Amino acid sequence: MPRSLFLLTPLATALLISSSAYADDHHHGHDHDHDHSGHGHEHDVYEHSNDKHSDAENSINVSLVVEGIYHNRFSGDANSPAGFSHEHEGSHDHEGGHDHSGHSHDLDNGFNLGHSEVAIEGQTAHLEGKAVVSLTEDDITLEEAFIATRTLPNGLRLQAGKFLSDIGYINSRHSHAWDFVERPLVNEYLFGEHGLLDTGLQLTWSPNSTLTLGSELFQGEGGGFSRFDEGGYEDRASGPRVGTIFAKYRPDLGANKQLTLGTSAGMNRQYVRVDDHGHHAHTAEGDNWFAGLDARFN
Repeated sequence: MPRSLFLLTPLATALLISSSAYADDHHHGHDHDHDHSGHGHEHDVYEHSNDKHSDAENSINVSLVVEGIYHNRFSGDANSPAGFSHEHEGSHDHEGGHDHSGHSHDLDNGFNLGHSEVAIEGQTAHLEGKAVVSLTEDDITLEEAFIATRTLPNGLRLQAGKFLSDIGYINSRHSHAWDFVERPLVNEYLFGEHGLLDTGLQLTWSPNSTLTLGSELFQGEGGGFSRFDEGGYEDRASGPRVGTIFAKYRPDLGANKQLTLGTSAGMNRQYVRVDDHGHHAHTAEGDNWFAGLDARFN
């Protein structure tokens, strides 16, 4: 597919769920306050009020984020944790075109372009959609593209497409939305350099303003936790292969205080890692799972 056509795909998706009534005045002022702070996906109930909708809420919004970083590491070399040294080295050609050879997010000393992106968001009274195109010096990638409901009853929300999982707090937020430069090691080395990012479905339930429960089902074509290298002993199982569950609790602490407590877990029914050293190779295959707790006070 020509690159120009590839880049027009997310734009066409956003346009399809928008109307010609382009309404900037509703982006910040309508009852449905969908706050993607830094393009994060903290889909809390106060961001998804399903009670009041109107045709006037139709809109499309385009944003450009250009990230510049000055980096100077003075504390010595950064080494991978034990057991993860092959995760970011060599060429691992994943089925479906996931070739990460030569792909690195390491920062050079001095000036770096960082992670820049174009985001397109559109919504109607019943649906909302988003597409994120990642821009680097070497590549242009469709990072996210999904559509979600806005009017399901009883605090339910269904999302489908390619998106960042809502497990934990960090995973669903793009790097330019963080208060720090590098991804936390737990998230990076368990889920890959982009976090848990995959194609699938997400269902969340927010019965009130303090609690959100959710579950996700992914195809299992990412890195890290959902990695699959060609060359293993077993043939690839049909998808979906990855499932997650999560819960988020936000007690009311009054003005100027916010506490978010979370728990999450997930399982991948087929993991394959092949470490090829030329004259010999090692493989690790089987099911894997994770479980975690997270807390944030602001």
